[in-house]
Amino acid sequence: MHSLEQSPMFEGAEGVKNLALSSKAVREDLYFETGRMIAVCLVHGGPAPGFFSPTFFSCLATGPETAKPVIEDVADFELLEKLKKISDSTCLQNLQESTEACVDYLINAGCFRPITRFEEKDILVQDILMFQVVNRVRGPFERFKEGMKTLGILEKIKQYPDTFFPLLCHKPIKLTADILDGLFHITFSIDGSKRKFVESRVVAFWRDYLQDTEEGNTESSLECILAFATGSSTVPPVGFCPEPSLEFLHPQDVAAKFPIANTCVNCMRLPLLDNYENFKTNMDFAICNTQGFGIE
Repeated sequence: MHSLEQSPMFEGAEGVKNLALSSKAVREDLYFETGRMIAVCLVHGGPAPGFFSPTFFSCLATGPETAKPVIEDVADFELLEKLKKISDSTCLQNLQESTEACVDYLINAGCFRPITRFEEKDILVQDILMFQVVNRVRGPFERFKEGMKTLGILEKIKQYPDTFFPLLCHKPIKLTADILDGLFHITFSIDGSKRKFVESRVVAFWRDYLQDTEEGNTESSLECILAFATGSSTVPPVGFCPEPSLEFLHPQDVAAKFPIANTCVNCMRLPLLDNYENFKTNMDFAICNTQGFGIE
């Protein structure tokens, strides 16, 4: 999802993105593929986008015609500055001078007309916003919307907008060491056994490692640790299935100095090392060198 957010198909501040116009994405029909990818991800319990702007969401939920874009939706810095001058105008003369500075844009946007009354300011600003944020990317939006119809997701968004808004527009809760630790079920050996004693020591190493990571004292991050174990750097809206689990690599079973993960079942197996420094070093090495299944 982070790669999608940073792609040329979206623009705007981090976490509040609108569709951008990309000729390459139009040519290769990537808007449709992106919509379909997000729909499938939502249905199967994957991570939610969490980066749509309220304007973009309203276009999906109620249609572009009802959208009410705001100045903050404009990603083009030069246009944003000119639009702010128009919006901040305090008299008719000031308004006319501000519009003269962007005549070419207003003509291309279909928003150019003689300004004879100061009361026309708000309508002009709204017309510019509708063109820049909504109508300019109407073609890509229609293809994206077609993709979102996959598995009936778009229909459900229209039926239950309040339910989908937090999934599409809000960033996931930031991970902490305690939250990440609580996600994992620990599979211990039987009580009183020598294996259980060694496992308990390594669990203490694991929790120290999570705390050090949260404080920035390791080479990894909490998101990378979660991705190493599950394939997802965020907790899906519906949680993980199966529940993430921790198991242990006993020397009698397999000789291992580094953690091993099976993302198909959300399981991470920890090496049984004698001291925390070795544990920390080996965890850093394994997690930092296996992100993205070898794909940059």
